[in-house]
Amino acid sequence: MGFSESGSNQEHANFSFDSKKNKNEIKLGATIVSKEGRSYKLTQLLGKGGMGEVYKAEDTDTGIERAIKFTHPHKRTPELIKRNKRALDVLRDIDASFILKTIDIIEFEENDETIIGYVADLVEGPSLAKEIKEKGKMAPERVVQIIGQILIGLESLRKRGVVHRDLKPENIALEQLSNGEESVKILDFDLVGFDDADEKGFAEETFSKDERDDITMQGGR
Repeated sequence: MGFSESGSNQEHANFSFDSKKNKNEIKLGATIVSKEGRSYKLTQLLGKGGMGEVYKAEDTDTGIERAIKFTHPHKRTPELIKRNKRALDVLRDIDASFILKTIDIIEFEENDETIIGYVADLVEGPSLAKEIKEKGKMAPERVVQIIGQILIGLESLRKRGVVHRDLKPENIALEQLSNGEESVKILDFDLVGFDDADEKGFAEETFSKDERDDITMQGGR
């Protein structure tokens, strides 16, 4: 499945790859169809980073706002594509309070390129990095609560054999719940690994700074 307008496939009209700049060119207003057949209309570019771009999108069936992240074309090595597909399949089945919920998977071929992306909840709240930068020191009780929630989230990943590998304040969102309480969301699973034989030697891999995104699946950064 690819991009479409009014129910018909219009991939070439809405999606292109700039080989000189090694980046996607996606038109806002385009509607993308996922592997599950759900349609999402891209409404806003939320950010760009070393691994890809994040867009705000509207589920055309429910009207609910989501976030969609696409990886950059030059990052789509066969190994990374394989790992991303596996990660998305696992993450979609994880329904944990402090992990960003992966809802849907985007995958299609375009101009001999494998386009990979994922649909997730749109988090309305600042990153932990932004909160610290703007407000400085936190109350000890709040720090304990945030760290505790992060640890619970990481444990839920560990039980599924998933290693985040890029945990940092920029990848922690702080969301205000309807009851007024604060909840952590662990974001950005581009560099995840797996604790099994298939990932032997994975820990020895190194990534440069520009491969670690500071963009998140957030609408209220």
